[in-house]
Amino acid sequence: MSAARPGGAPPADDSNKIVLEYLYRRGYYKAEQALRAEAAGGRATDLDEFAKRNAEGKRGQGVDEWRKNVSPAVWEEGVTALRDFIYGSLDFHRPELLPFLLPIFVHAYIDLVSGGLREAADSLLNKFLPEFSETHAALMRMLASLKSAASISESEEAMRWRTDRYLVTVTQRAWSLLLGWMQGNRISATGRGAATDGSTTAASASSSTNLQDQGRDKVLSIVNERIKLRIVPNNAASKADLASGLESEVRLQSQNQHDLKLGAAPSDPKLEREVRRIVKQEDGVTMEGITSTALSASTSADKPAQTDADPPVSVVINGVESPAASDMPPYPASFRLIDVRREVEKVREARKRIKLGPNAFETSTVTKTGSADLSKPSVCLFTLHDTAASLITTQISEDSTLLAAGFADSHIRLWNLKGQPLRRQRDDFDPEKVGDVEKIKRMREKTDVTTRKLIGHSGPVYAISFDPLAGPAGPPRYMLSSSQDSTVRMWSLDTYSCVAVYRGHRDPVWDVEWGPKGVYFASASRDRTARLWVSDRTAAVRMFVGHLSDVDCVKFHPNSLYLATGSTDRTCRLWDVQRGNCLRVFLGHRGAVTTLAFSPDGQLLASAAEDMQIILWDIASGKQIKSFSGHATRINSLSFSNESTLLVSGGSDCSVKIWNVTVGSSENRAEGYMDGLALEGGTLNSALTRAKGPAAAVPEQPDLVCNFITKQTRVLDVRFTPRNLCLATGAAQSSEQL
Repeated sequence: MSAARPGGAPPADDSNKIVLEYLYRRGYYKAEQALRAEAAGGRATDLDEFAKRNAEGKRGQGVDEWRKNVSPAVWEEGVTALRDFIYGSLDFHRPELLPFLLPIFVHAYIDLVSGGLREAADSLLNKFLPEFSETHAALMRMLASLKSAASISESEEAMRWRTDRYLVTVTQRAWSLLLGWMQGNRISATGRGAATDGSTTAASASSSTNLQDQGRDKVLSIVNERIKLRIVPNNAASKADLASGLESEVRLQSQNQHDLKLGAAPSDPKLEREVRRIVKQEDGVTMEGITSTALSASTSADKPAQTDADPPVSVVINGVESPAASDMPPYPASFRLIDVRREVEKVREARKRIKLGPNAFETSTVTKTGSADLSKPSVCLFTLHDTAASLITTQISEDSTLLAAGFADSHIRLWNLKGQPLRRQRDDFDPEKVGDVEKIKRMREKTDVTTRKLIGHSGPVYAISFDPLAGPAGPPRYMLSSSQDSTVRMWSLDTYSCVAVYRGHRDPVWDVEWGPKGVYFASASRDRTARLWVSDRTAAVRMFVGHLSDVDCVKFHPNSLYLATGSTDRTCRLWDVQRGNCLRVFLGHRGAVTTLAFSPDGQLLASAAEDMQIILWDIASGKQIKSFSGHATRINSLSFSNESTLLVSGGSDCSVKIWNVTVGSSENRAEGYMDGLALEGGTLNSALTRAKGPAAAVPEQPDLVCNFITKQTRVLDVRFTPRNLCLATGAAQSSEQL
């Protein structure tokens, strides 16, 4: 016998309707389905049917029925209302609420595509493209490529968004504001209706189904289903504490706990003594204040002198631990003549170096500070003409005598920047009659050509790297190149021919980089791996696996212990060269990483991406220090000054920019830029044009020291010489190409 209802309570059917409406508005679709089934059937359920009904399924499963009853405009109305609410909130809360906008927009768009509402999806994307084009260009391209529900399942990036929750860290105060906006006054209205009669309840439910309320309901359902909240106290509002992103990306940051040895590599005591002896013979001066790779470890007052009998130990200088000899990869046991010449030349170059940065004008009595007192570098630009848009990459040797360029028609061209002839080594001499190096130099072809063409690859050449063994003491003897043909080739610069082919990658090799000591080199490929090679072996000795997409660029740490990679998955990683482990993951870019650079002191890593943003990272902590924005298109190259105080960047916007990495902070962003985006009817391209705006409208940056604008030269490579002269290379563009 059932108990009597209280006089003011609604009938059972009306109560179920209220609860069903509540569950629907908050996205609890499985609970809604279970309640409907129970209310309709009323029969007992056996264990097998109960387990099948409550089995874990994919998020969003079984919601196709209610999608048919919802207007397609609800999604766009909800995202638009959320954007207006966020930008209309107080400046204090806006940074905390902005991370909600991206995941809600992405899931609203994917919901429309999966439901077959392509026209509504295009309208939503075109409306919000200006909002995200400059910060999430790669993500916008991925969304534009989704044409149907089948294309969603084929896209790895889209499936990551559907399977991973988006983590948002927000303070209690900001979350209360957002929750109040999403709920509005409808709960109280529903409660008042329930307390009177069924007709009042029906009227209240009908009034709450207008477009704006349904849009808020849609936002709330996405928050419940797709977003994972981390509520923090109201006083924890720093940028680091309020991190957000997909859970799989956030989990990667837990790897940033390994101890690193970022100091200078240990030097051979015998090599140090020999370098000291030669320098003293040349000029008779003391070695105090000389900065050199070979001498820096021994001249520091904080480091005790090391003898041949001392055991290899790590040394801590100014809080930075330096590696011991036992930590280093295997190198030749004894130094060579070229090693002595290289280190002696570094000492000479250090004495002639121009000091750059904010401390350049400091003396014992006068100290000047401020951006106006910065010592700025000179830039020398080499422009290649008549390349017919086929030039892909350029590289200048460390001694600034050779320039190499890789082209799309698979050849490499060499120039001598001093105008001296590039004479090939003769092969018709008797090696037993060779007495010294001077005789070998005379055994070369008689020619006056100052350029050479190297042919061997069967696809476009994407990257070039010169042998660093001679350093500034002389021209390199070998050169590496990577190509679309999935190989890396080593070229002899004595015979101008290919001497080795390194195979192992399955896809195009985007980048190749020689290690600081010339024994090891690394390659980056579309097969999502980076590989470590030894020059005398044609098989890789290490494989670095972990990126979710193409590995686009690779860079060695100055002490050779670590390797940095940048990927299309928008992350940078730091790898242990010896063990192949990932030690750091740097998250922050919103586009594919295009280039990397280590500071000479080994403490900083700079990365640039397709979001036209340069981020400066502290390697020890794995955290972002600051970011620079100012380039209007792709950034192709980065390089630090020898004091690690200035950073130079070169881009396809025909500019070379110098940044101060020691002071200030830049929060502005450059104008957006994307390419290759298109929707049916061309509507997305027009929206992109509106998002990009005028090309010259780049905001001023507080950390921008100077900006060099070329006439029509797309800058491909920049680097500082040992004397702190900045060298840049690029290709001349026609008016049509610009």
